[in-house]
Amino acid sequence: MQLDGAPEPDSTGSDPHTPGDLEADQKDLASVGDAAYKLWDKLFKHGTDAQFATYQAALALEDDFSIGGALRDVGDYWFEHVTSVSDACGHISNHLDYTKNAHAGDEHYVVTLLGVKELSAGFDDRSGEAGAK
Repeated sequence: MQLDGAPEPDSTGSDPHTPGDLEADQKDLASVGDAAYKLWDKLFKHGTDAQFATYQAALALEDDFSIGGALRDVGDYWFEHVTSVSDACGHISNHLDYTKNAHAGDEHYVVTLLGVKELSAGFDDRSGEAGAK
C-alpha cells in the first residue's frame, strides 16, 4: 500500500477491479478513537497551562524589549494550534464513536432481518425457497 501520493487530477484513482488492501476492524477503530479522546482530554486540561505565564512575561517585557511582542505572538500561535489539534481530536473521537454505533445498528438490523426471513420459512406452506411466490 502506498500513501505518499495522490492520483492525477484527471484519473479516477485506483483500478476499480483491484480490491484495496487497507483494512480496519472495530478494535483498530476503537483504539484510534480512544487515543484521539485521550489526547483531546490532555490538551483540554494542560494544553494552555503556560498561557497565563507566557502572556504575563510578554506584558512585562513589552515596554522595554521587542521580544515581549514576539513572545505574545508565540503565545497566540500556540493557543491557536492547541485549539486546532484539540478540535481535530474531538472530531475524530466523535466520528469513530458514531461509526461504531451506526455499524452496531446495521448489524442489529441485518440479524433481525435474517431472523424474520428464517421465521417466515416456517410459516410458508408452499414448497420451494422461503418467501418465493
